[in-house]
Amino acid sequence: MKFSVIVPVYKAEDCLPQCVESILNQDYNDFELILVDDGSPDNCPALCDDYAKKDSRVKAIHKQNGGASDARNVGIKSAVGDYLMFVDSDDYWDSTSVFNSVNAMFDKTNSDLVQFGHKKFFNADNKFVLPPERDMSSYNGYSTKEILSTLVQTNKLTIAAWSMAISRDFIVNNEIYFIKGKKTEDLEWAVHLYTHEPKWSFVDDVFYVYRTQRANSVTATIDYKHLCDYCFILEKSIEQAEKCDEAVKSPLMSYLMYQVLIASAVVYKVTLSKEQRKEIVSRLKAMCIGNIKKYTLNKKVKLAGCIYRLGGYNLMARVLGFYLNNRGR
Repeated sequence: MKFSVIVPVYKAEDCLPQCVESILNQDYNDFELILVDDGSPDNCPALCDDYAKKDSRVKAIHKQNGGASDARNVGIKSAVGDYLMFVDSDDYWDSTSVFNSVNAMFDKTNSDLVQFGHKKFFNADNKFVLPPERDMSSYNGYSTKEILSTLVQTNKLTIAAWSMAISRDFIVNNEIYFIKGKKTEDLEWAVHLYTHEPKWSFVDDVFYVYRTQRANSVTATIDYKHLCDYCFILEKSIEQAEKCDEAVKSPLMSYLMYQVLIASAVVYKVTLSKEQRKEIVSRLKAMCIGNIKKYTLNKKVKLAGCIYRLGGYNLMARVLGFYLNNRGR
């Protein structure tokens, strides 16, 4: 079997049919669809079973709630396809040639992963936002060492698991699984993936529809727990990156410093107690020391590093918070 598509399912009964049908309606049939019901309390478990009964390509797995990371790991261990793809249960594909495009690129380049584009759908506004025009074909077949710096410098590095198809053997042999029970889990997973230096290719198709502004989404709100998870994931990711040689370490650390900047700005947008804010700021400040002035491939990190030199972390974080609160990022 060529592809295994893994969909963690939780509180998505309003979106799940569109998600599943967008996958089943593909022009290419050599795939399995693994629906991992993560203990969803709504009608999702029954929907998963119905799809499995109607279509032999669908496998329904039911488990106790453990979060999207745990559901994805269960899906990976159940998968038999040569390549893995991930789709969130409130998202969907808006093309019927997804597998054809991705499969053709794998056959052409013998890469470990193929990345593709996505567009955002703002649920409350009923509006699509398209990304800038993609032209990534010149990077096809590059190694991680050859491409990573360019991707970071041009803001084209993607860390979302749903933005790529990846060799199952590469994932399993290198034990690249998601950290259970944490939000922002894609970041550490992607950094872990990239530290093993896969061979990359791209398709310029923009077919993944990422739904936002949805009330039941697990990423709909940011609170203290979310920020704690964010810090934990950043700390683990930095730990992973620091083990690499400089050609991989430098761009990964530059990307992670950008993520630290985002977290530093968000701290001043979220309601926290004095003790909670002090804890989060202390962890983020520790990540910046020795790094924010050194790893500056990202232009925004370079600018923030200049502010850091002038007034230290606190001034930098407050400027970032002011910017986020008044202009967005």
